[in-house]
Amino acid sequence: MSNKISKLRDDLIKVINGAHGAIDDRVSSAIGFSIRSRMLSLISKGISPVGNRGRFPEYKGVTQSKKLRQSLRVINRLKSANPAQVQRKKAQLRRSLDKSKKAYPFSVQKDFPSKRPRPVNLFLSGDFLSNLTYLISGIGKKAVIEIGYIDDLSAKKESGHREGVNGQPKRPTIPTGNESFSTIIVQDVAKIVKAALANYFRKL
Repeated sequence: MSNKISKLRDDLIKVINGAHGAIDDRVSSAIGFSIRSRMLSLISKGISPVGNRGRFPEYKGVTQSKKLRQSLRVINRLKSANPAQVQRKKAQLRRSLDKSKKAYPFSVQKDFPSKRPRPVNLFLSGDFLSNLTYLISGIGKKAVIEIGYIDDLSAKKESGHREGVNGQPKRPTIPTGNESFSTIIVQDVAKIVKAALANYFRKL
């Protein structure tokens, strides 16, 4: 009996190890395509594909405009013994508000009318996100799927979003280090892998 159990265990290990063959180049391509598609979908809605990042923070110019408008509303409700001082403060706030309206994304709306304060979708001309792609090297057990931007300029833009250049909030689109993709992307991949494994074992 013990010999039969040992053989059964050895056979099971072989089957499990052999299941790596279920992830062939077709399945790997499906995974890469799924990740890219979901990333673009999330970014178009202003949501980071990186896990636990949630929505992209709003543009610096938009935040500044909101704060200035709030300050104007507050000062308009003030009852001051020095009306001249209040008027000066109002004029100062209005000048600052006019200046903030020239900041990004308002500054590009003449050339790109579709650019709006929300969602913060990182889309302007389309060049950046059109360069998001996936590459597959190896097959099966050694398959490696890489997701990234194919040209140097787009990679530089991604770095700028990740680091928050020019005082903008950080908006990374590619996981690095200990980061991972968002839950919905991981679930997409899990569904593809689960289906591939089920199909593989049906053929045994």
